[in-house]
Amino acid sequence: MPGAVLPAAPAPPTAQTPRAAAVPQAAPRNVVTVVHRLNGWQMLSLMAAKGGERWVIDELPPAAEFHTNIVAGFVSEDGRTVMARLPTAEAELFAAAASMFPALPGAPAPPPDRLEGAPGFTVIRSDGKRVGARFVGLDASTGLSLLEAAEQLLVSAPHAPVVAPAVGQRVRLFAPAPALAPFAPAAPPVSAAPPHPAGDSGHTETIYFSIGETKGQLTEVRRASTGKPVQATVRSKLLTPEWAGAIATSEEGDFVGIVGDSGHTESAIVPAEAIRLARERVLARRASVPRPWLGVSGDAVSRFSLEQMLARGWPRDFALPLLNRPQGVLLTQITPGAPAALAGLRPGDIISRVGQREVSGVDDFSMLLREAGAGARLDLTVLRALERAPLNLTVELSGTLLPGVRPDDVQNPLVGHGAETVGLSPRGAAPLRARGGLLVVSVHAGTNAARAGLRPGDIVETINGLPVTRAGVRPLPGVPPSDMTLGVVRDGRRLDLRLAHAEPPPEKP
Repeated sequence: MPGAVLPAAPAPPTAQTPRAAAVPQAAPRNVVTVVHRLNGWQMLSLMAAKGGERWVIDELPPAAEFHTNIVAGFVSEDGRTVMARLPTAEAELFAAAASMFPALPGAPAPPPDRLEGAPGFTVIRSDGKRVGARFVGLDASTGLSLLEAAEQLLVSAPHAPVVAPAVGQRVRLFAPAPALAPFAPAAPPVSAAPPHPAGDSGHTETIYFSIGETKGQLTEVRRASTGKPVQATVRSKLLTPEWAGAIATSEEGDFVGIVGDSGHTESAIVPAEAIRLARERVLARRASVPRPWLGVSGDAVSRFSLEQMLARGWPRDFALPLLNRPQGVLLTQITPGAPAALAGLRPGDIISRVGQREVSGVDDFSMLLREAGAGARLDLTVLRALERAPLNLTVELSGTLLPGVRPDDVQNPLVGHGAETVGLSPRGAAPLRARGGLLVVSVHAGTNAARAGLRPGDIVETINGLPVTRAGVRPLPGVPPSDMTLGVVRDGRRLDLRLAHAEPPPEKP
């Protein structure tokens, strides 16, 4: 989608991948390619279902334009489920609306490879066999998604062994790459050529690709207090951000993990053990698993100096023993209204225990929260300046699928009235002779929005005379939640619609 805030599918590794080796090794059979095609209007519907006001469109996509992602996936031991790192925005949208399709008039039919009503994925094995798959859920803690194939992907092949990451370990990274680029192929070239849905020009798009490979070395392994690895760092001169989602194995082919965020020369790896737990969480729900959210910022006590402790209200005779025996996480900020605030936590507090387990640092604390999960009640042991005895506070974690965004951070006044919308920037609205606001993607029959006369394709510019901008989508002053006057642009013309909570009484004969 040109100009949209949703990132386009990153180009697979090309020039950065190694040039052809004399005898390239094959990728493990558990490494597969995941292809997903979604037209622009389907993406808008998914955005609307997710809470579209969080996304601001700069340019509306043509109905026949397709968004194609090609990423690596790893087949789990059951031979049918696949763990993969989809582009973040797309995974989050699927997490909330995996089975929605567009309601806009004239939108093309869904891709033909869909399964059970959900936007379709195609999994391609190393031998070129294609199998349809569906999205099951996103594990927000790791950023990985679980897909389920329509049939067994690996029936007779044994599951790839798993190895714990270790500093100094040499690893191989596998990711899809164009078949005609100068890289070391780890599998024979295959093509992804799903035809365009009916209503398009009828031509067929063919993309030739193979599994490319590069090598690197683990330079760091971060562990929780339990000893479980939570993240590994791999370094290679050939790494770029496009390697995000690559599958990492040992030189012998044992599964090490999946690349999360990737930079230039260095990438973070989600270890195999963390991936196994993520898969179990999603399968247990058969749905996306939100990341537990406490609403705090902070760092390990060992990262603070005595002067910084004193500046946060800690007396010298209290602070010195804590610095000599670094333990716990010192909170620097509490989000108003967050679970932490409701539990009574304050900036300057030190969380030393979660239940009966000591907290050694930020990674350890984050691991304890992930293991507990959203909705869990935790007993915290808290050290507070000027308090001689530790405090015992109980907190109930909430959850979110959007990194850094609470479910109620951004509120759309139309939510609950039957209209699905996405944000539209002034640039995106200009061709439609509007100034920006909320683009109505669909309207549910029998709702307040339908009774008000709102239609798909309308742009809500104002609510009770106040402009609806990116900042103005938050609760608007003076806007009653159930009685609003909407300033709408429809086909270039402006009109006012009254949205009332109660259905108007029938007219008397």
